[in-house]
Amino acid sequence: MYFFHINKTILHEPKEQDILNFETLDRFNSLNSTYSCSSRIYISAMARKQLFKEINWGAKIATNAYEEGGLLIGKPYLNSSERFYYSIVTSIIPAVVKEDSINEKKYGFDSWQVMLSKLDIYNKNKTVANKEYVVGWYHTHKGIRSVYMSEKDMDMQKMFPLPWQFGIVLNPKKQIWKAFNGKKAHECQGFVLK
Repeated sequence: MYFFHINKTILHEPKEQDILNFETLDRFNSLNSTYSCSSRIYISAMARKQLFKEINWGAKIATNAYEEGGLLIGKPYLNSSERFYYSIVTSIIPAVVKEDSINEKKYGFDSWQVMLSKLDIYNKNKTVANKEYVVGWYHTHKGIRSVYMSEKDMDMQKMFPLPWQFGIVLNPKKQIWKAFNGKKAHECQGFVLK
């Protein structure tokens, strides 16, 4: 059973938990200082290592010429005292696609099926309380491009409409990123944990 169904309801209610005193790596926090939404995304140290390795963060190599992308896996929460959602990313599942270009990564049915099957395997022996969910997606902009949601990115973001689902856009060469939330991709705070 998949925990994320494209264009269907997600079978999970976020746990109510106020934000703990997280220590963040300021140099890796998202780019902006003003935000249009209160939701937040936190990337764990392990997920950061996976993600930065996958996208060749900071490297100036040939593989940085193509966009990379995939799913953000973790746990969603509701900060009950301040009434906002946040998610903690604990892992990533990179997409494997047949069609790839410098400016676009095309996710077909096979890509989704493989990623969601990997999530099922990841959760196979976990109790319901310990299962992890698709809390969003990531992709890169290469070269000198800035980090923003393009028209095609906005179409993809509509598949992640819940208040605890995010899209993050990274430029590994420039070492910058931004986080977006909900089907309208409102920019939100993004943090990398120590």
